[in-house]
Amino acid sequence: IEMSMILDMSGSMNEGTKLPDLKLAAQDLVDIIVWNNQTQYTSKVALIPYATAVNAGTYANAARGNPILGSCKTLGCLLQQFLNPYGTRLQYSLSSCVTERTGAHAYKDTDPTTAPVGPNYPSLNNPCTSEPVTPLTNNKDTLTKGIKALKAGGSTAGQVGVAWGWYALSPKWSDVWPAASRPTEYGLPNVRKIAVLMTDGEYNSSYCKGVISQDSSNGSGSILDKINCNAPNGGAYDQSEKLCAAMKQSGVTIYTVGFNLISNVEAVNLMNHCASTPNSFYNAANGEQLRQAFRDIALKVSKLYLTQ
Repeated sequence: IEMSMILDMSGSMNEGTKLPDLKLAAQDLVDIIVWNNQTQYTSKVALIPYATAVNAGTYANAARGNPILGSCKTLGCLLQQFLNPYGTRLQYSLSSCVTERTGAHAYKDTDPTTAPVGPNYPSLNNPCTSEPVTPLTNNKDTLTKGIKALKAGGSTAGQVGVAWGWYALSPKWSDVWPAASRPTEYGLPNVRKIAVLMTDGEYNSSYCKGVISQDSSNGSGSILDKINCNAPNGGAYDQSEKLCAAMKQSGVTIYTVGFNLISNVEAVNLMNHCASTPNSFYNAANGEQLRQAFRDIALKVSKLYLTQ
């Protein structure tokens, strides 16, 4: 079993006890999925926190390419100069976060050497997500440490989270990950690839040239901090649905979990459309329901192992 947990870490997750509740639910899933005896069958989990973008950490250069020293007006430099929608010139620094890729490979899991992902030049008011991704592992201590370190903040580029949930499971990305974290090939008879997509619903940030686009929706930060171009791929919800469809086509089973989901048709549609079956969408109103949803998913998946 290879599973990616795609976890919403945007600022709204700081409301009430949402973040502590999510940490408990994620730990429950790890405790059930990552069994102690891995001699015959293995079970590995990847953690993909997302908010303003996805923090690729030490894997950033492999995914987006090595940065160019200095300041320039094009992609790839450590410092990027651009105009905001009011014509004011700004300069942002490259972060270890990454954004969506555009063009022919936007909704594919093509290896990043062929199609690098987008860089991230964040505003100081909406910084890079703090906790980096954890690739597939069956080390419970590593996963527990990653869960405990999760922090919420910033806007929500859910499409980048969905993409990286797929990349963590894709054999085409094997060269990016450490040897022990490399996914198996698609279609093997005793392999199940599973993604669990969790959100409280508001996908509001899309990118143009590595900066939040001027057509991003409410909640994506001040218009003064954005770039003066629209997102080539369109809105975050639409991008996410296209990525989910492509991921399922590759053989990945997707479970979706809404947590105190906002009253928004696009958010509900996203959860329904991304889920592999109607029974694969869970809508949790509180922390206990969230934990029950994660446990239920974990037990369903574990049955695959128990029936071998």
